[in-house]
Order: sequence, then structure tokens, then C-alpha cells
Amino acid sequence: MFKSAHILISLLSKEEKVKCLLIILLAFIISIFEFFSASIIITYAQFLNNPEYVIPNNAFKKLIGFFSENNILGLTLLLGTTFILKNLLMAIEAFFQNFSIQKMSYNFKNKLLRKYSKMDFESFISRNSSYNIQVIGSDTEQSFSAGLHALGSIISESFIFITLIVFIIFINPIISLFIFFIIVFFALITKKYVLPNFYRWGLLFQQQGIDLTNSLLQFFQGYKEILLNKKQSFFINCYKEVSRERVNTQAIISASNSLPRIILELFFIILFLSITLIFISFNEDQTKIITILSGYLYVGFKLMPGLNRIITFFNVFKSTTPRINRINQEYNHLVTKNNYHSNKNFSFKKNITIKDLSFRFNNKRKTTLKNINLVINKGDFIGIVGKTGSGKSTLVNLILGLLKPTAGNLLIDNK
Repeated sequence: MFKSAHILISLLSKEEKVKCLLIILLAFIISIFEFFSASIIITYAQFLNNPEYVIPNNAFKKLIGFFSENNILGLTLLLGTTFILKNLLMAIEAFFQNFSIQKMSYNFKNKLLRKYSKMDFESFISRNSSYNIQVIGSDTEQSFSAGLHALGSIISESFIFITLIVFIIFINPIISLFIFFIIVFFALITKKYVLPNFYRWGLLFQQQGIDLTNSLLQFFQGYKEILLNKKQSFFINCYKEVSRERVNTQAIISASNSLPRIILELFFIILFLSITLIFISFNEDQTKIITILSGYLYVGFKLMPGLNRIITFFNVFKSTTPRINRINQEYNHLVTKNNYHSNKNFSFKKNITIKDLSFRFNNKRKTTLKNINLVINKGDFIGIVGKTGSGKSTLVNLILGLLKPTAGNLLIDNK
């Protein structure tokens, strides 16, 4: 996953990388606000439960300052202001992140299409058009909209998650240690059993997308032949089979993404009730219990959905990894040996002469044309006749100069 993340970042321009750093900076600032908000919530709960309560000289008092000195109005204003600023920053980050990622996707599609436009004609026609459409359309779209978005969200959520974990340690180190081990357990299970499946499903989903596009292209481009041969049902069934498999794969991915939320919610409720029973069994002061539990409630309200989002985004990124590898392969290893040039001194007055011309595509063993000899006089109207696959279009492409003969010569006025 780190390798895929590095690949995705390497496809960005310097300006786009700077935008990524700004997204991370905003996420870090928001995490600081989360810590500050949690501190105020605990102090606020103490005042509401006991208005005469004076916070001892501890870190909470240093953090909040004079607002917490028997001043419920000041603390209320501080709490409201903090949450307004925090949520305003979160909204700014959400818009900035999504607009930036969509612009990155737009820019990369243009760069990739420009790469395709420089391809040698032989390389271009030997490729599967469905594959090209899939790469520049769905693969690029998902790599940025899903992959890069998931990567940015993992970083953002991780900042907040770590901040809240630090806050729990601040409240009660022993309980924090217990929660930490539970989280590590979830992480190991996810890494060993969940993420590999999402990579496999992502690879399968990607291939099914190509098959689906290819099925549709065959239907729409060959509709005349399909209609004349009454093969509509055959092609519809082909599409239905591929479509059904892709829908099932999508259902598995979506359903698996919802499982962490269900498990984490159950875990949080059990943990919260257990902490309450522990405090009651040790005859803790009611004010202290309410104060600590209010802190845990707020942190749990933020922590558990945050952990669920992190796991979900990891799954999304893992399933997007095959797409990232593919667009990287296309962009950095695409054959672009376009060597065509204009001949300013070109003239055609007599004839085109083809002598012992042979041609074989690089990706095929069989020779398409062998020892072709032909003279076409200027002004002639000719027809090239032959069975499907006999090389009619290839011969025309050779005359046009789009393909280079494997053997033999093509002369224009003996040049």
C-alpha cells in the first residue's frame, strides 16, 4: 500500500503535491482543535454537574485558562467558538480536498490522452480499445476520486484519531492501554484477513469493467451484423453474464465495508458499560464519574466512527491499488514512438509501385501480407478485395505510411 501511495503521488505535478501538503496541514490543525474541544467538554461537564467546582492546577486549567475559573458564561462562549471554528475548518478542508482531487484527475486524464496521441500507429491498433477506454476513464477516475481521496482521508482521520487517543491517555492511562491493545488487535486482523481480499476484489472488479466495456462496444459497433444474423439475444446474454458478476463483486465490497462499523459500535458500547461498572465498583465520586464518562462519550462519539472511516478508507485504497498500478504502467511505460514527419518536397506524378512487400505485426507470429506486388497509376480508381483478416486495411495503412513494411519496398515515382 505504501508503494501504491508513492506511485500515486509520483504522478502528480509539483503544484499538485503542494496542494496535498496543504490538505495535510489543514488536517493537523483540525486535530489540534479536536483535542482542545475534548478538554473543554470535560471542563464544561464538571461545571454543569457542580457549579462550585474549581479545577485544580492541572493541565486542563493551563489549557483553557481563565475561562474555566468559575465562569460558566465564558466557558460556554469558548466551547461554542471552538466548535464553530473547528467545523468551519473541516468544511474548508472537505471542499478544498475534493475540488483539488477532481482537478488532479482532470489534469492526469489530459496528460494520458496526450501520451496516447503520440503512439505509433501499429502499437495503437494492436491494443484493445476497451482497455484504453477503461484506463483513461474508469481507472484514472477511481485512482484519484477513490484512491487519492482515501489516502487524504486516512491521513486526516489518523491525525484526529491519534489526537483523541492522546486525550484518552490524558484522562486515564490504564484504560487507554486497554483500548490501544484492542485497536492493535483490530489492525492486525484487518491487515492479515481483510485487506488482501479487498486487493483481490479490486483486481477482479477492474477486469470485469474491461469485459463489460468490451461487451457493450461489440454490441453497439456491430449492431448491423447482429441484427442481420438475429444474434441480439446472444450478445444481451453475454452482457448480462459479465454485468451480473460485476454487480456481485461490487455487493461484496460494499457489504464488507459496513462490517467494521457494526463491530466497532458493539465494542464501544461494551467498553463504555464496562468502564461505568468499574467506576461504580470502586465507589468513585459521582462528579468524577460523570466528568470522565462525558469525556469518554465525546471521544467515543468521534473515535469509533473515525476508526471505522480509517478502516473503510484503507479497504477502498487497497481495492483501488490495481487501478493505480495500471495507470502508472500506462503513463510511464506506454510505447509513444511516433516517428511521422512531413516531406515538403513530396510529389506524385506517375505511379505507386509495391515490390515484394511483406508485413507482420510485432505482437503476432503470422505474417499478414507476404510478397505483394502492385502498380497503381495516378488517376486510377481501384478496389482491394479479400476475406476478413486477409490484410486489406493493413495494405492501405502501409500505402498511407502509417505502417512500415517488414520487408520489400513501397515506391512513389520510383522513390
